[in-house]
Amino acid sequence: MPSADLLLHPVRLRVVQAFLGDRTLTTSDLRAELPDVPTASLYRHVGVLADAGVLTVVGSGRCEVRRSAATGSMSPRRRSRTPRR
Repeated sequence: MPSADLLLHPVRLRVVQAFLGDRTLTTSDLRAELPDVPTASLYRHVGVLADAGVLTVVGSGRCEVRRSAATGSMSPRRRSRTPRR
């Protein structure tokens, strides 16, 4: 999915904005920050962003956004993930 399509979705944009400032959040933290977004939708959008490399799972279910220091743009990062069943 092209980067523009990833970030132009209003919920995904809000998820990425929640991580600004070099924050590490759990999905529970995200639910608290975005209480108007249904839980299933939030998980789906986090999954899309993680699959695209925008979010990185850093352990114990925590996610973070990696940003390029030189450009300030999002930097794709691979992350390990248990395959969906």
